[in-house]
Amino acid sequence: MIEEYLKLGSLNRLKISKKTPQGLYLEALDGDMVLLPNRYVEDNMKIGDEIEVFIVNDSEDRYVATTKKPKYEYGEFGIFEVIGKTDFGYFVDFGMEKDLFLPFGNTNKNLKIGDKVIGKSFMMKKVIGFFWMQNYCVILKKLETMKETMK
Repeated sequence: MIEEYLKLGSLNRLKISKKTPQGLYLEALDGDMVLLPNRYVEDNMKIGDEIEVFIVNDSEDRYVATTKKPKYEYGEFGIFEVIGKTDFGYFVDFGMEKDLFLPFGNTNKNLKIGDKVIGKSFMMKKVIGFFWMQNYCVILKKLETMKETMK
């Protein structure tokens, strides 16, 4: 069944509405459309088909569809691996091209690359220095701490 409206951070079943040089446009029941870039278009996809895609926002905060599936959807708990560190926080693997940002204020600052943490993805707008960031973020605790509490 086709989604009523586009749901950012979730899998969406949408109808292929039109083809452009940039890719395919997919449509929800309310008429909103999202681009599925050519790199995700498969030869067997045609106008009128219903396909399942994940909706993310690109670097300019526009909605974009991908056929790649994340490890966890928006609002789901999961185990994430720390794959990078910046001056503001960590990045954890989400299974997508764009990783999830974990601000230092939301976790133990002693995480290391390769640590596995448990958390929940959610939407957030936050000003960090001069950068305006809108992305998925994760509140996490070290997996070891979670195990100790469960004993």
